[in-house]
Amino acid sequence: MRRLRNLAAIPKGSWVSMGVVLLAALAFVLSGFPNAALGPGPGTALVVAQSGPVTGNCGPSNPSPAALSIPGTAPSKTLKATDVLNVSLEFKVLNFSKKDNGMPVYIPSLTVVFPLSPSGVLDLYGVPKTLKISGSAWTSATSDLVSYHLSAATTFSTTGTPYLSTAKSAVMATASSGNLTLEFRWRWTYFNPSTQVTHLGVWTVPSSTSTGSFLPSIFYPAPYVGLVSNSTSPALSGTNFTLQLNGSVSSTFFRVVLEYPNNGTEIQSIIENTTAGITLFNATVPLTFRNGTDVPAAHYLIHIHDHCEAIVRMLGIVVTAGGAGPAAVRGAETSTMVRP
Repeated sequence: MRRLRNLAAIPKGSWVSMGVVLLAALAFVLSGFPNAALGPGPGTALVVAQSGPVTGNCGPSNPSPAALSIPGTAPSKTLKATDVLNVSLEFKVLNFSKKDNGMPVYIPSLTVVFPLSPSGVLDLYGVPKTLKISGSAWTSATSDLVSYHLSAATTFSTTGTPYLSTAKSAVMATASSGNLTLEFRWRWTYFNPSTQVTHLGVWTVPSSTSTGSFLPSIFYPAPYVGLVSNSTSPALSGTNFTLQLNGSVSSTFFRVVLEYPNNGTEIQSIIENTTAGITLFNATVPLTFRNGTDVPAAHYLIHIHDHCEAIVRMLGIVVTAGGAGPAAVRGAETSTMVRP
């Protein structure tokens, strides 16, 4: 499928056109992946009982908790080569109370996908950002719009569905799960420089239910988990890879996953428990198959899932061939203060 990407426009705000960066990232993720037949077969998630109290309501069952995947609309008219296509995202607190005011909300990287006619797609990208709740009204999550300056006439598909997605990464906030409910909406606009007229699309309607492969747009954000540091990449096969986490790491557990980037098959899935009172946690995953055999040199993804299965951190790594490393270990804990 032909893909067009935003390589020219750079917005004024903290959102930027990420075409070059994400093309490289996509090439990194999809190239060099191993064949599952090269080693012992990857397995399913391990079932390990967690220790310590885990508080918070995870909400309704969701294949990607706290992530965004919201269907929308596209312009019905063919846009001209001089037009500028923009996307806006907003969120607000459902049943706002004063205690919510000023709370930080972390928005992961975003992709907005517009199917085109007769084929192909147009992708717009936004970088991660942290915003503070500023009352009961809608809060713009795109201080400046994500913009695409069209280089040719563009016709949008009437059968494909445009959508905004965080690629399974969770929206996070500094609140326990179940103590804050957010709703999200997005829309497109386009500007015609010759007429100086801005055309407005309609806002999507937030929903606590999902349709098809999309996700609810009203949900509990995941409790914030920060990434302080991680092992270097490239990393040697057979060694342990560690991610140091802060934020909501006390009295909980995480599922640490090593997977093939091309199909999402999990090679390692390890439940790691934390204890009360800690502010840092070292989540560790061995770069091996379940039977201890080294994984082949390739690109892989590491996911950190919280106790509600929300993906709170995602990292692409390169693994190179190497000798046997230290044996797999569980996460180590420390009480050094690091603020998220």
